[in-house]
Amino acid sequence: MSKSIMSDNDEQCFICKRYCKTEEHHCLSGTSNRALSEKYGLKVHLCPICHRIVHDDKENREYELFLKREAQKKFEEVYGNREDFIRIFGKSWL
Repeated sequence: MSKSIMSDNDEQCFICKRYCKTEEHHCLSGTSNRALSEKYGLKVHLCPICHRIVHDDKENREYELFLKREAQKKFEEVYGNREDFIRIFGKSWL
């Protein structure tokens, strides 16, 4: 399991900033993107409430899009540029 490049605090929710027992979330979903999120450390810790919202609230994609954008920004900062991100993940969220 790779370490997150997005946050080093596993006791604080990346979205709401609450300190609590958190759950790991891969910022880019889908079978291949989940594996790539793991490989590149594009994962965060979320409180159970925010994690459920990201996964279960199909009406409101705000949190999901926020996490994808943040992951892409961090990837571009650490690993390469936008073209590299698109080549690996198939699209841009920025």
